[in-house]
Amino acid sequence: MILLRYLLIFTGIGLLVGSAAILAWDLYQILKLRNRPAGEAPPAPRWRAARQLVILALLPLLLGMSIAVVPSGSAGVRVNQFTGARPGTLYPGVHWVLPLIEDVQLYSIRDNVFATSLIDDPKKEKPDALRVQTREGLSVGLAVAV
Repeated sequence: MILLRYLLIFTGIGLLVGSAAILAWDLYQILKLRNRPAGEAPPAPRWRAARQLVILALLPLLLGMSIAVVPSGSAGVRVNQFTGARPGTLYPGVHWVLPLIEDVQLYSIRDNVFATSLIDDPKKEKPDALRVQTREGLSVGLAVAV
């Protein structure tokens, strides 16, 4: 589905570039033929064709922007530009959002374990706890896992 999303977006961008190329070519023709004989009329810009391409480009662009893909190991929250976060969680998969109005913020839902411990012997499988001293000078074993 992500391939379809990017295909639609690139198609829309290609149509917009084609529209700009039509207008640029017409402008080039007008400027190139500036020193033409007095009887020749300058070519008219093709505004209608360029406008139709722009309108045609909006369809795949908006369709591509309305597809949101939440990867595995993540969760998404819809954020509306006008009302803020919408209730509910978007789980991994494909979801439809309102283009230009809603955005999906991704958050990792995987477990991350951070542990602090001291390894005296690299051959040991289970590391010992950190040995620290308290304010009173007593030795305390400390192991923290978050």
